Amino acid sequence: MIASTRVTLFAAVAAAMLLLGGATAGAATKSAKTKLTVDTITAVDEIDTIFALGDLDSAKSVCVGNRRVRIDLLPVDGKPVQFDVARSSERGGGWMGSHSIDEIVDAGPYDAARVKTAKVTRRVGKHKTLVCKAAKTVYPLED
Repeated sequence: MIASTRVTLFAAVAAAMLLLGGATAGAATKSAKTKLTVDTITAVDEIDTIFALGDLDSAKSVCVGNRRVRIDLLPVDGKPVQFDVARSSERGGGWMGSHSIDEIVDAGPYDAARVKTAKVTRRVGKHKTLVCKAAKTVYPLED
């Protein structure tokens, strides 16, 4: 009699834990959009370097800081050329990439620059996570 009561109690507790755990896990994950912008891409001839500057924005501040930002140049014909990989700042989401002018000019001419960041998952509480969505933008280059 005692053994069957223990088995029934154990089964009831296990079922409750499974139901509560499943409901909590499903409800705890949310997502937030991310927006990438390019402010400028400019050359500084004195130091033979090209700089790319921009911002990463999101309604959720946890999605802004320390995001990997990949910058590629899109040539008129051929494969994209990696310009730089940068990290967004913890405060404000600003990012900056740079590259040697000589290496870039030799592989040109270019139509545009493509900037993108991948989806990341951030913890926002003891049992909650937030999916920060991927973003991509294309910045046209002028001759």
